[in-house]
Amino acid sequence: MPDSLYVAGDLADPPQEWLAPGKQVFGVDWAASGHSLVASVDGRLVRITAEGSVPIIPRLDRLWYPALSPQGGRLAVVRHSTTNDLVAVDPDGDGWSCLLCGVPESGWGSAGAGGAVAYRRYVGGSATLFLRDRSGVEVPLTDPSEDASCPSISPDGGRVAYLARVANSATDLRVAALAGGQPVTLATGVEASEYPSWSPDGRSLTFAAGSPIKVWVVSAAGGEPRELTPSGGDYPQWSPTGELISYSVWTQDSDPAQGAWVVPAAGGTPRKIGREPTRMVWSTDGRLLWQLRRSGDEVELWEADTGIWRWRRRAVLDLGRPAASHLEHLPLTVHRETGELVMNRRTTISRLLVFDGVDPDRW
Repeated sequence: MPDSLYVAGDLADPPQEWLAPGKQVFGVDWAASGHSLVASVDGRLVRITAEGSVPIIPRLDRLWYPALSPQGGRLAVVRHSTTNDLVAVDPDGDGWSCLLCGVPESGWGSAGAGGAVAYRRYVGGSATLFLRDRSGVEVPLTDPSEDASCPSISPDGGRVAYLARVANSATDLRVAALAGGQPVTLATGVEASEYPSWSPDGRSLTFAAGSPIKVWVVSAAGGEPRELTPSGGDYPQWSPTGELISYSVWTQDSDPAQGAWVVPAAGGTPRKIGREPTRMVWSTDGRLLWQLRRSGDEVELWEADTGIWRWRRRAVLDLGRPAASHLEHLPLTVHRETGELVMNRRTTISRLLVFDGVDPDRW
């Protein structure tokens, strides 16, 4: 949520606005003079006075929680760096392999045929989708102006569905051919950061949208989206048999509707099949529905037989490092060729930086 910054000379005085709303503030500290502040604004350090703000270290970003020394000659700050690796995880907990690792400014991808990976990478401040083959050769799939994310490759391997957001507008669901050409917008106002899911025949897509959020289905060729659930609809996933769509209702623990659900893809009455509202995905043969669940610092894979819906723990997943916060809610798909879980492994590293030689007289 955007922040603003106010300063008052005394608690009884009316506050003065030193920073207008519209940006995020991650920590402030007073200079020794008491005439100015150092602040992290949208991850960059600025000096703020009643007259305005100026950048301090314009070439560095992701700098949080600045603190000046008592004499004002040193400045400490925390710098966060986050990597998003795309990994294939064995559903029996026997390890993982790297699909796309160590690529700067990347994240949120999915696997296609023959070792191909579609993924998001930031270029010039906007998210662009790329397709990388097994040899490492890659081509852009979207224009940077689309600010695209959540790519999902079609079952035939010829198209990609994704989310796009242009000029701070609503999020669109689009489809484009991997061979090139103009994308087709299938729906607008969809839920951001949730992968669209293809029907097994590649003719339709399911997605989440609306307020309250619901599950929808739309033809991949275009047309009017069809509402599938009366309410609730996070993380919809089409079953490999084409008969069911799984989804989660994630509200609050006191809500009896919160949990795991399925609904007939052709339309019909939704059925609640579990209490946990986390990510679910189907095994490649459609006989099992898998769900991620948190257990302390670990993430477990639970499963239920389709149509029976009795949940049992299958394995503690091995991702090669501790599970990130909220990993059970992050994007999840299944590799159609190997049956492995395709997960976006997020790692955040924090470093303490100290800058010497700050001139107190300039503050």
